[in-house]
Amino acid sequence: MLIGGRLAFLSDHEGTGNLYSCALDGSDLRRHTDHDGFYARNASTDGQRIVYHCAGDIWLLDGLDAPDGPRRLEFSLGPAAGRAPRLISAEDHLGALSCDHSGQGSAIEVRGTVHWLTHRDGPARALSVVPGVRARLPRVLGKTGQVSWVTDAEGADALETAASGGPAAGTPPRRLAGGCHRHGGRHGRGSGWQRGRRRRARREALRRERLLRPGDRAGVVGQR
Repeated sequence: MLIGGRLAFLSDHEGTGNLYSCALDGSDLRRHTDHDGFYARNASTDGQRIVYHCAGDIWLLDGLDAPDGPRRLEFSLGPAAGRAPRLISAEDHLGALSCDHSGQGSAIEVRGTVHWLTHRDGPARALSVVPGVRARLPRVLGKTGQVSWVTDAEGADALETAASGGPAAGTPPRRLAGGCHRHGGRHGRGSGWQRGRRRRARREALRRERLLRPGDRAGVVGQR
């Protein structure tokens, strides 16, 4: 920021982010704030004053030569209605969707939660709405009346299944295969990967064999 022929900027070269200024040739470095621990951030200027925030408070420096340094600004919050929690529209945050075989209902993902939604009438049922847990990729399991989805409730991804009726059906979600959803499962590279590797090795050996001269082929076969 250019103020009064000087360059003002934020820096943490002394350990904590504070407001500094220097001459345009880089000389005469000055520090204008003394915050310790919490950084001064997002400084902005109108050409004379500098405003920034630190530790959740808004601070104002009236000028680079202000004798008293920056001052914290006091604010009054607006009406309570403006700070009230608001409902999130599923229309704006719809994720994965899986329709059942009858076409009368679907399992849907909305912002990390999974719900069962009928297409004509009847209530929407919550299948997984645990705070701090992300549920995703719901899938209807054929004609079983069950829905499956991925959850990170235990940290590592796992599968959960439940009746499409949710808790109203009387059966809580069942969790399985926790921590196994990585390459090859919990034992690293799985047997399928090993089989694929052996097939590729055999194909490569055959390809190299075909490129050899006919007189060398017997030697290659003998080395196997």
